[in-house]
Amino acid sequence: MFGVILLIHLIAVDSLNVMLLGNYDTPGQAYGVSVGNGYAYVADGDSGLRILDVSNSQNPAEVGHIVLNYRAIEVFSDGSNAYVAEGCYGFERVSVADPINPQSTGFFLYGTGAYNVYVVGSYAYSASGNNGLYITRLNSFPPGAGSYNTPGNAKSVVVAENYAYVADYSEGLRVIDISNPSSPYEVGYLDTDGHTEDVFVEGNLVYLADGESGLKIIDVSNPQNPQLIGSLDTPGYANGVFEEGGFVYIADGYQGLRVIDVSNATSPQEVGYYVTSDYTWDVYVVNARAYVATYTAGIQILGYIPLLVQENASFEPEIKVINSGEYIKFLFPDQKVYDLRIFDLTGRLITQQVVRGIYRFSPPTAGIYLWKVKGTSYSGKILWLPLGK
Repeated sequence: MFGVILLIHLIAVDSLNVMLLGNYDTPGQAYGVSVGNGYAYVADGDSGLRILDVSNSQNPAEVGHIVLNYRAIEVFSDGSNAYVAEGCYGFERVSVADPINPQSTGFFLYGTGAYNVYVVGSYAYSASGNNGLYITRLNSFPPGAGSYNTPGNAKSVVVAENYAYVADYSEGLRVIDISNPSSPYEVGYLDTDGHTEDVFVEGNLVYLADGESGLKIIDVSNPQNPQLIGSLDTPGYANGVFEEGGFVYIADGYQGLRVIDVSNATSPQEVGYYVTSDYTWDVYVVNARAYVATYTAGIQILGYIPLLVQENASFEPEIKVINSGEYIKFLFPDQKVYDLRIFDLTGRLITQQVVRGIYRFSPPTAGIYLWKVKGTSYSGKILWLPLGK
């Protein structure tokens, strides 16, 4: 087998430590996304709910769709159903047990509104704009359970234990006791200096997408007295937030996806970014893969790969990476010992070698590989294409 190596300089893409793994251009306007069981559920504006098979991140494919009553702006999925928020017209429940043939099975809160929905058991919690928080019984009629009119404009909600955490736009974070769904009441709040668009809860920490003020981190170990403990102003407008594995992912409007290290919650640090091809509204993360709703550009699947490799990175002149028949040859300029690591596009380590002088790497398959020499600034990307036998 023979191969060719190309040095990739994607200077048109502004990124650091984040790479595009795959994308699917939906026919509408991708506002929201939820992922589970190998599928991405996309709230696609006028084109309704689109269901994508994302088991192969590099080749997502649509397997089913349903056009809804009104514009789809956000989605929550639990594997069996997708709950699609349709703004002032409420939310729709769609059975996705058969992802190829999704079916609408109910419509709720018409006239009250739903801009975001979170479901626990048989209850749906809706961020209903100027109407605050609404709680709906999904399996009974009439479905109404309870409500609490927050002082702002409820944009998003997450439920953890007996509390609903509401992103209330101009009124920051509101903490609502929902232990009695028929009679919810506010127990605490924290106003912010931005416009709070989205909320994510992990343990005793709440992460807010705070619009023009970026990320806010709030300690809610005492729900009656939430405390701001960390913040980072992103360069764009923070619309969506998701935390996984000590990293927060922000859908940052025209500034794309921002990746923030929150291992020290009092001092969050940006460690990566990728400026997407259109406005980013929402993000959902599974195993360090970020599924980003990018309006007219559909869904972009991005991988945070902490190699300090930029898309427009150039190779250090001291290290040569050349084609040599069936393998990639790394030629080091001296007799020093180097720790060479080679990864695939998902960030999975392919090989780690202590090398001196020359190292030959036989790629397992065609594709792009990332390499880095530990303890140095040497790093880069290689596209290896087998040409035949």
